[in-house]
Amino acid sequence: KIRNLDISIVCQLKLFDNLVVPILTNGCKISGFVDLSGIEKVQTDFLKRILKVKQSTPSVMLYGDLGCVPLSISFKKRVIGYWYDIINSDIKLSLILYRLILQDNVHNGHSYEWLKFVKTIFNDSGLTYIWQS
Repeated sequence: KIRNLDISIVCQLKLFDNLVVPILTNGCKISGFVDLSGIEKVQTDFLKRILKVKQSTPSVMLYGDLGCVPLSISFKKRVIGYWYDIINSDIKLSLILYRLILQDNVHNGHSYEWLKFVKTIFNDSGLTYIWQS
């Protein structure tokens, strides 16, 4: 529908960021480790549409031209922010549960996807993951 209106690219990006991104990122703090290719496709398809470029245009060019970042970066940022809030909170249910799954992971070797995702984010960024127990 936006094609029929004479709206600037900047305004279209703001509309996308304020109307679509919150829906796509809903709950990502705890489920951000899922496959994000479908969500990123929504974003890249929108960017290609507003720039009127071919579908074969590399995504990196879209992000560079528009000053955008992939939604996966936003997901990772929110997950790490949530992790930080948990480990720095006063005794809350979330901190208690975090400590339980962390102990279960460290001592019993049980695997938790969310913990693995947090650790992967730290490893990919070259930072050290600090286990808080």
